[in-house]
Amino acid sequence: MRPLYENDSSNGESSSIKVDMISNRDGQRLRSFLLDYLRDIQFTHEKMRLTTTLTLSEKSFAHDDSGYAHRLLSTYTAKVILRDKNKKIIMDKNISSSTTYNIAQAQGEMILSLYGKDNSPLLKELARKIVENIKITLEMNE
Repeated sequence: MRPLYENDSSNGESSSIKVDMISNRDGQRLRSFLLDYLRDIQFTHEKMRLTTTLTLSEKSFAHDDSGYAHRLLSTYTAKVILRDKNKKIIMDKNISSSTTYNIAQAQGEMILSLYGKDNSPLLKELARKIVENIKITLEMNE
C-alpha cells in the first residue's frame, strides 16, 4: 500500500505545471483552486511554471434614491505568465472574473447582502478560466 498523499499535490508538483505562491489571502485561495484543477492533468511531458499576480478592483454603482444602498462590482484580474523549463514565456494574459454584491448602510455600518461577500466562488471561476486558457494555449503550441 502507498500513502494517500505520497505525491504531495499541495506544492503543485503532481501536475506538469508548478504553481508559484500568490500573495495575500485571496491569492492563496486562488492558488489552491488552481492546484485542484491542475492536480492530475498532464498537459505536456515538459515541466512548466505558472506565475500569477492577483488584483481586486471594486466599483460602486446603482445607488438607491436614499443613498443608503448600492451595488458593488468586484472584479479579480489575474496576470498569468506560463513559462517552459527554459523560462520561455508560453502564455502571458490578463484573465478576469466579476460579480456584484448588494451593499446597505444602516446606522453608519456597512451591511452586505443576505449572502455576504464570499469571494470563493469568484476565485474558483477565475481558476477555471485560467486552466481553460492554459489548455487552449498548449493545444495551439503543439
